[in-house]
Amino acid sequence: MIKVPFKNNRYWKSVLGRSKHQATYHLLQAVGSDIQESRKQAGWTQEDLAYESGLSVMTIWNVEHAKTLPRLTTLLMILDSLGLKLTFKGFEAVSSAIITARKNKAA
Repeated sequence: MIKVPFKNNRYWKSVLGRSKHQATYHLLQAVGSDIQESRKQAGWTQEDLAYESGLSVMTIWNVEHAKTLPRLTTLLMILDSLGLKLTFKGFEAVSSAIITARKNKAA
Protein backbone atom coordinates (compact mmCIF):
# COMPACT_ATOMS: atom_id res chain seq x y z
CA MET A 1 0.00 0.00 0.00
CA ILE A 2 1.26 3.47 -0.86
CA LYS A 3 1.63 5.62 2.23
CA VAL A 4 0.45 9.09 1.28
CA PRO A 5 1.99 11.57 3.72
CA PHE A 6 -1.23 13.05 5.09
CA LYS A 7 0.08 13.52 8.61
CA ASN A 8 -2.24 16.15 10.04
CA ASN A 9 -3.68 19.55 9.26
CA ARG A 10 -0.80 21.41 10.91
CA TYR A 11 1.69 19.53 8.72
CA TRP A 12 -0.11 20.45 5.49
CA LYS A 13 -0.64 24.04 6.59
CA SER A 14 3.09 24.35 7.16
CA VAL A 15 3.83 22.87 3.74
CA LEU A 16 1.05 24.72 1.94
CA GLY A 17 2.06 27.92 3.70
CA ARG A 18 5.29 27.86 1.74
CA SER A 19 3.71 27.16 -1.62
CA LYS A 20 1.03 25.00 -3.15
CA HIS A 21 3.55 23.88 -5.78
CA GLN A 22 5.98 22.66 -3.11
CA ALA A 23 3.23 20.70 -1.38
CA THR A 24 2.19 19.03 -4.63
CA TYR A 25 5.80 18.25 -5.50
CA HIS A 26 6.35 16.77 -2.04
CA LEU A 27 3.37 14.47 -2.52
CA LEU A 28 4.50 13.47 -6.03
CA GLN A 29 7.99 12.67 -4.72
CA ALA A 30 6.59 10.49 -1.94
CA VAL A 31 4.30 8.56 -4.29
CA GLY A 32 6.98 8.23 -7.00
CA SER A 33 9.53 7.02 -4.49
CA ASP A 34 7.11 4.40 -3.12
CA ILE A 35 6.30 3.20 -6.65
CA GLN A 36 9.99 2.94 -7.54
CA GLU A 37 10.74 1.05 -4.32
CA SER A 38 7.83 -1.36 -4.89
CA ARG A 39 8.89 -1.93 -8.50
CA LYS A 40 12.45 -2.75 -7.45
CA GLN A 41 11.22 -5.06 -4.66
CA ALA A 42 9.23 -6.94 -7.31
CA GLY A 43 12.44 -7.28 -9.33
CA TRP A 44 10.99 -5.30 -12.23
CA THR A 45 12.61 -2.76 -14.50
CA GLN A 46 10.74 0.31 -15.67
CA GLU A 47 10.23 -1.52 -18.95
CA ASP A 48 8.58 -4.42 -17.11
CA LEU A 49 6.24 -2.09 -15.25
CA ALA A 50 5.43 -0.22 -18.44
CA TYR A 51 4.53 -3.47 -20.17
CA GLU A 52 2.41 -4.75 -17.26
CA SER A 53 0.56 -1.45 -16.85
CA GLY A 54 0.11 -0.71 -20.55
CA LEU A 55 1.89 2.62 -20.19
CA SER A 56 5.07 3.97 -21.76
CA VAL A 57 8.47 3.73 -20.11
CA MET A 58 8.64 7.54 -20.20
CA THR A 59 5.39 7.75 -18.22
CA ILE A 60 6.76 5.37 -15.58
CA TRP A 61 10.00 7.37 -15.38
CA ASN A 62 8.11 10.67 -15.09
CA VAL A 63 5.93 9.36 -12.25
CA GLU A 64 8.85 7.83 -10.34
CA HIS A 65 10.87 11.04 -10.62
CA ALA A 66 7.95 13.42 -9.90
CA LYS A 67 8.33 15.18 -13.25
CA THR A 68 4.63 15.26 -14.06
CA LEU A 69 1.34 15.12 -12.22
CA PRO A 70 -0.10 11.81 -13.40
CA ARG A 71 -3.76 11.34 -14.18
CA LEU A 72 -5.60 9.33 -11.57
CA THR A 73 -6.18 6.52 -14.06
CA THR A 74 -2.45 6.41 -14.85
CA LEU A 75 -1.57 6.19 -11.19
CA LEU A 76 -4.16 3.48 -10.59
CA MET A 77 -2.90 1.41 -13.52
CA ILE A 78 0.65 1.53 -12.14
CA LEU A 79 -0.50 0.61 -8.65
CA ASP A 80 -2.72 -2.19 -9.94
CA SER A 81 0.19 -3.66 -11.89
CA LEU A 82 2.28 -3.70 -8.71
CA GLY A 83 -0.57 -5.16 -6.66
CA LEU A 84 -0.89 -1.96 -4.63
CA LYS A 85 -3.91 0.13 -3.70
CA LEU A 86 -4.33 3.84 -3.23
CA THR A 87 -6.78 4.13 -0.40
CA PHE A 88 -8.67 7.02 1.01
CA LYS A 89 -11.87 6.71 2.98
CA GLY A 90 -14.51 5.39 0.57
CA PHE A 91 -12.10 5.37 -2.38
CA GLU A 92 -11.48 1.66 -3.06
CA ALA A 93 -14.74 1.03 -4.96
CA VAL A 94 -14.14 4.03 -7.21
CA SER A 95 -10.56 3.02 -8.00
CA SER A 96 -11.63 -0.55 -8.85
CA ALA A 97 -14.30 0.78 -11.22
CA ILE A 98 -11.81 3.06 -12.96
CA ILE A 99 -9.24 0.27 -13.39
CA THR A 100 -11.89 -2.10 -14.77
CA ALA A 101 -13.21 0.53 -17.19
CA ARG A 102 -9.70 1.35 -18.42
CA LYS A 103 -8.79 -2.33 -18.93
CA ASN A 104 -12.04 -2.97 -20.83
CA LYS A 105 -11.39 0.04 -23.06
CA ALA A 106 -7.82 -1.14 -23.81
CA ALA A 107 -9.00 -4.66 -24.74
